[in-house]
Amino acid sequence: MTNFDYLSEIKELQQLYGFCRDAENFQLVAPDKSVVGARKALECWTKMVYMIQGWDIPQGAGLMELVSHDDFVDYIGDPQVMDNIHFIRKIGNHGAHGQSIKKKESLHSLACLYEIIGEWLMTIGVIDSFPHFDSELVPKILTISILTQDGDPVMTPGQLETYAQHSEGKRLHVAQPKALTEEETRRMFIDLMLREAGWDVLEIKGAVVAGKACIEVELQGMPNDSETGYADYVLFSNSLKPMAVIEAKRTTKDPHVGKHQAELYADLLERQYGVRPVIYYTNGFVTYVQDDLGYPDRQIY
Repeated sequence: MTNFDYLSEIKELQQLYGFCRDAENFQLVAPDKSVVGARKALECWTKMVYMIQGWDIPQGAGLMELVSHDDFVDYIGDPQVMDNIHFIRKIGNHGAHGQSIKKKESLHSLACLYEIIGEWLMTIGVIDSFPHFDSELVPKILTISILTQDGDPVMTPGQLETYAQHSEGKRLHVAQPKALTEEETRRMFIDLMLREAGWDVLEIKGAVVAGKACIEVELQGMPNDSETGYADYVLFSNSLKPMAVIEAKRTTKDPHVGKHQAELYADLLERQYGVRPVIYYTNGFVTYVQDDLGYPDRQIY
């Protein structure tokens, strides 16, 4: 038994189930194939949403265009769910282009996909409920090795009419997946942003390496009892100068909560290295930048 097995009983969703099954079967043994499968499932599901809602799918439209359309974003209605959708899309692109994918990234992609599809099926009246995602059900060994073939989803007009009537005026209400801790989730989003910008994020806390994005960097001189602070991320240039500091707060908090702490870290880095870094503060979903050039802080993600 696996998490997506309940989809196998819904005859109209066999192609979608195939992509989800592939993503789950590869999650532990081949994370790169898992995230590619999840991305394919996301694209298949997105096109089904378009079909049921009666929206035209532009010829040759890619997944990015489809999930960024105003009607789709309004239908989702939750910025954090949209972030999870884009996470599945982006990490799937990374996997398709041969980049190294971590197991926790493929797990988060899988869990996000699971919650989105389950809540959507409830919204359109196909199911009344679905089980909680259970990471223990993910196969430890590869049980199915044949990847599902690509292609647009096929649904009959009668099915479309029934689902469209049931879902009229409704929005999705998707819970955040609980497969990973909040800290792990937050860091995955930030790591992904940094990797997209060309940074190699170190795994070892406290290590300071030129040309790398370093994590949990110890800084002395903080206004606390130990006079010690740990910057979540410091981006060092090839000449070991701090180019940027990133302060990450809980996903449930306003990212501005971390602004003052980030400024303190920037002060200490400037004192130590003679260079003031650009300041970023984020909750993993929303990110602001302060560049000390006299402009107001601005949201960049």
